[in-house]
Amino acid sequence: MRDVTLMLHVTIQRSSSRFLVRAVTSVVTDCFCDLGVCGNSVQRIIYEINCSWLNVIMDSDDATGADVVDDNVFCVCRGPDYGLFMIACSVCDDWFHGSCVNVSELEGQTIDEYVCDACERSTGQRTVWKSQHNGPAPEDPGDVKSDGALSHVLGIKHIQRLRMREAQFKAPKPVKVYDTWASVPANAYLHESWKTPFLVKRKTEEMGLSIDPSISYDRVLELLGDDFVIPVIDVSSQATMREKMTLRDYVNYLKTDEKEKLYNVISIEFSQTELGKLVVAPKFARDADLLSTCWPEDSEIDTPAVLYYLLMGPKHAWTDFHIDFGGTSVWYHVFKGQKIFYIIKPTPHNLKKYQDWCNSPKQSDTFFADLVSNCYKMCVNEGETVFIPSGWIHCVETGADSLVVGGNFLTSLALEMQLRVYQVEVNTMVGAHFRYPNFEAFMWYFADFVCKDAEYDDLKQLLRIEDGLSLLLIYLKRWMKPDSETPPPVGINGKGIISNLTAKLKVCKAFRQDTLAILAGTSKLASAKLPRSSSGSPAPDTASSFDDTSAWEDASVVDEASEPLESDSPFTSDSDQDPSWDPSMGEKAERERPSRRSPSKLAQASSDAFESAKKPKREPVSAERASKKASQSKAKSVKKSRFLKMIGRK
Repeated sequence: MRDVTLMLHVTIQRSSSRFLVRAVTSVVTDCFCDLGVCGNSVQRIIYEINCSWLNVIMDSDDATGADVVDDNVFCVCRGPDYGLFMIACSVCDDWFHGSCVNVSELEGQTIDEYVCDACERSTGQRTVWKSQHNGPAPEDPGDVKSDGALSHVLGIKHIQRLRMREAQFKAPKPVKVYDTWASVPANAYLHESWKTPFLVKRKTEEMGLSIDPSISYDRVLELLGDDFVIPVIDVSSQATMREKMTLRDYVNYLKTDEKEKLYNVISIEFSQTELGKLVVAPKFARDADLLSTCWPEDSEIDTPAVLYYLLMGPKHAWTDFHIDFGGTSVWYHVFKGQKIFYIIKPTPHNLKKYQDWCNSPKQSDTFFADLVSNCYKMCVNEGETVFIPSGWIHCVETGADSLVVGGNFLTSLALEMQLRVYQVEVNTMVGAHFRYPNFEAFMWYFADFVCKDAEYDDLKQLLRIEDGLSLLLIYLKRWMKPDSETPPPVGINGKGIISNLTAKLKVCKAFRQDTLAILAGTSKLASAKLPRSSSGSPAPDTASSFDDTSAWEDASVVDEASEPLESDSPFTSDSDQDPSWDPSMGEKAERERPSRRSPSKLAQASSDAFESAKKPKREPVSAERASKKASQSKAKSVKKSRFLKMIGRK
């Protein structure tokens, strides 16, 4: 992309025509958007092209007046008119580039009187938005009324989109609803498979969730302090405000009846504050979270602060479709108010659509739910708790002024999906401050934990995360390259871990192949061992076998010298990736991917096969029955021969 930009700069050096520049920028926009380049990157490249052209014009002696930009300078950047979208302040009459003041051309169409930041601070006047609605009216006008909370046109437009599509949003079929925690199959979700959201209507002691009942807006303010700075999202633009807001200002804003604009808070991490002492996460989240078991206490890298989040927002505030950072699973408890989730299953097709949508320059004008087949609506009312597994794409609307407590966590069962989401974040160029903190280091620590912990010496447990480990191995090999920006943390033997995981995955592969062969009655299960050490040094090589008790013995680690670093990698460069996990392959990858039985079913099938092998063989069939089967077979053969002859193939 940078090479293309430089080539365009050279082209512009040979011409001072403004029309050429406009044509070039148009072609650049179309080409890069077709290639899936992020919209922000396209805008930056266009800006560089215009700046390059401006330098040519200023240095040119024979430039005509028609081609030269006006001598006037505008905007906070004090730059000229580049021919792109600009908006004028109704107070000072100065013009501003839309990209400089964070106002898109689409938003500009909904503004009646724009007031720049400087005039807003000096005069107290604010931007006025047009009162009329754009597009068709909602089916039920009572649902969307022009009150103070909905004075912003874009906010109204988004709520209209949701209301207009009520029939499109299906009932929450994939969501399991339980009255109390006693009905939740937590053990199966924790150790077998958890791929669908579930909702618990009543908080009980069995859940293990503890929240001080005194928590309120004022109580939060008392615990965190008046001057506690919080990140606030402007709902209209779905962007974090440049100017920080104190907690006192935001609480005062929530208490006002008339709100000129909608501001939302969704990312106050409070685990290390006084408020954190009043909340205990559900036991399910604590047991599933890898952070407490894999992250070493003596690590030189800061422990990720993602345990507890506080969310506050007014009625009708909303968050556009997104995936939680790093593919984390999440729990939310609505302490006050209501949250409405619109959730989409993370299939390869939907992930590909989501990635393209994030990279599209028309993202803000496209309703993502229109791009997928199924979107489900889920209401979480006051006192209810929802658990959402890794990768689910969701949009959240605030049904009533709310106060919500939640937390994010990574799990071993969702390893593959977490890495897929990580790749989506890379492809969409998500900023580092919006990702899971030190995700790559976490993956190194987890891989080291898998190599050392006795839990993963159990083949059944290893089979459950085999696909995730295979994908993780690809990333670890990539991160071991000399030019990698994410090398192993201090104290981690990267080569030893890669060698050990390779050996474990070979055992899993051999087990599957031999089990399927036994089920087909063509072979016996081969001997195999599981490596344990992550140091890279071989352990004593002892004979092993699979007996009736299904006991797997430990084995030596594959020697690093005999196992090339890149030998098992399905790609040799970033562009040559394994289609079985790359979300850009869409549904084709899902269809072509070899089907596998779940680890529990495969292990059970293997056990049944060995049990049947120990049973005495059946007595030979009688001569009468054998003769009957032979005649039936002959009759079928004759019918087939007649049919083939009739259609002319024989």
